[in-house]
Amino acid sequence: MNPSEREFLDENGSELAPDERRFLHRRNSAADCTDDDIADARRLAEGYFELGNYYEGWFDKLEPFLDELGLSFAEGQACHTDYVSPFATNSGIGGFASDLAQELAREYGGIETWRRTLAMMPGLEMIVGFGAAWRAMPETWGFSRWREIETKFDSKGGNSKISKPYLLHQVVDCGSGEVDLFWWKPYWSTPLTWLKDTEKRELAKVVAAHAKS
Repeated sequence: MNPSEREFLDENGSELAPDERRFLHRRNSAADCTDDDIADARRLAEGYFELGNYYEGWFDKLEPFLDELGLSFAEGQACHTDYVSPFATNSGIGGFASDLAQELAREYGGIETWRRTLAMMPGLEMIVGFGAAWRAMPETWGFSRWREIETKFDSKGGNSKISKPYLLHQVVDCGSGEVDLFWWKPYWSTPLTWLKDTEKRELAKVVAAHAKS
C-alpha cells in the first residue's frame, strides 16, 4: 500500500476522526503496537472495500473491466499496485509531468519496489497498467518492443497526441513465472480514460483474447 495524505488528514490538514480513517493511525513506533492494534490494522486493510471508505471515484471506474474478466477488488482477486513511488507524496503523483514522475520512480526505487511486490504474488496472472509509463516498461522488464493491439477504441481521444494503438501487450517474467502485461496508454485522473462502461467490458474481452492463459 502507498497511502496518500488523504488517508490521514482532512482537507484542512486536521487528523481524521477514527470512523473516517481508512487505516489504523499510530504516532508511536511499530514496536509499541499491541496484538489488538495489529488485528485492527489488518481488519481495516482487508476490509478496505467492504467498509465503504475507499476511493470510489477511482476504483469504481475499473469495475466493468474487472467484472467482465470475472475479477473483483473486494473479493481479493485483483490488487492495485503503484509503480511510480514507494513513498507517499503530499501532492498527487498525477500532478507531476510524466518525465519527472518516471525520474522519481527510477531515482527512489519505485519501479524496483513494484517489481519485488509483484514477485511476491504467486498467483499473479496478469498486470494491467495505465498512462505514460508504457515507455519505461520495455527497459523495466527486458523486452525489445511492445506487441501493439489495434482496437476500435483507437478512434477515441479527439486531437490527443497519444500515439496509437492505445492497447499494448507483452509477456514478462515476474520472478514467479510468466504473466501477461497489458497497457492502456491514455490516463487522465482515472483508469481506462475515454471509455464508457460498455466499452470497458469490450476492452476486457479483447484483453482476455490476447492473454497467454
